[in-house]
Amino acid sequence: MHRPDPFPTQTWNTWIASRLARGEEGRREVNHHVMELYRDGLDRYVRKTPFRKVGDSEELVDGFFADRLSREQYLVQWAASGKRLRHWLIAGFRMYLLEQWRKRVRERQVSSVPPDLADPAPEPDQLANGIFARNAVRVAWKRTRDRCQQRGLSDHFALFESHQIEGRPYHEIAPKHGVDEVRAASMARTARLHFVRSLRELVKQEGALEHEIDGELRSIREDLASLPPGFQ
Repeated sequence: MHRPDPFPTQTWNTWIASRLARGEEGRREVNHHVMELYRDGLDRYVRKTPFRKVGDSEELVDGFFADRLSREQYLVQWAASGKRLRHWLIAGFRMYLLEQWRKRVRERQVSSVPPDLADPAPEPDQLANGIFARNAVRVAWKRTRDRCQQRGLSDHFALFESHQIEGRPYHEIAPKHGVDEVRAASMARTARLHFVRSLRELVKQEGALEHEIDGELRSIREDLASLPPGFQ
């Protein structure tokens, strides 16, 4: 009897699905990617929401990854859900935190009163979008720097960083790199193309289809602006 494909057609060609098809090595690569992109955001989620009452944020995030990512079907189920990975993870993390509270109640480490979930907290999907946007930019920036270094484009990245982050004009930073203003702008554009490429890759790895990527990039800019204080 033919077994149904656990990945819908729309997600089978995503980066994560292609890696999972490689077996244990691919699963390790996927797990590393997920932890790199989401660890910081989930840690902030614990510390800035009522769930901070459950326990140490770093231990909770590590426990969540160890528990869920060790399950063979966890990411298969995500692919079948049609959700963005960030929404799947933050929903799973909320469930894990509640599980940990109940466990502590059974072990008599805490009272039976759960965390006060009535405390003001951002709507989960909105918060997940903002957290993903922040971390996607951070990870894409790091990958861009590494790629530029590997390709002998360190000066290109330095010019891009000085202009983009520090807001310094090209005529001011160009002499340090032995080029004129026009050449400095061109070099910075090259690094910017690598950054956009890295960001597009991360969005695609999140489950976006090719025709959805440009819209996702626009959403990243909007979601960064919507992050509550303390999450930025």
